[in-house]
Amino acid sequence: AEEENLPLSAMERRTRHHALLGRTVFRRGGAGDGDTRWNRATEALRTEVERAMDTAGVDVWLTPALADLPPEATDWHQRSWGRSLWASMRFSPFTPLANVLGWPAMTVPCGRTATPAGRVLPTSVQLVGRPGSEPTLLSLAAAIESAGTIDSAG
Repeated sequence: AEEENLPLSAMERRTRHHALLGRTVFRRGGAGDGDTRWNRATEALRTEVERAMDTAGVDVWLTPALADLPPEATDWHQRSWGRSLWASMRFSPFTPLANVLGWPAMTVPCGRTATPAGRVLPTSVQLVGRPGSEPTLLSLAAAIESAGTIDSAG
């Protein structure tokens, strides 16, 4: 918002809240380029995750894309920033880690499931690899998709 010189007054309330929070973090030195708390913490996390992957002997992480059935569609833009953030964290707790690490990741369809109300929804898994692992992720995704779908819908 700042780089594009977008006025806060033109933003929806929750987008404005998000922009102000980001500005506060950057101004206090919590993020940005160089030696910041965010960059130091991210580098420490990368080191820890790589060590865990080495110890486990794995090249790719496989996680659910969603931790639970998604919420019903609604006017999320009218809900508070905190309520939307909480919903995102609850239903998609695995996907942000790849973004924080800056590592390649993808979500791959792998089947379907039924809701308690009887609706059948698609499901997917997330693949996360180390930097430079895009060919491995794409090959694995192709194998998952060519194997067919896992049907837990009954």
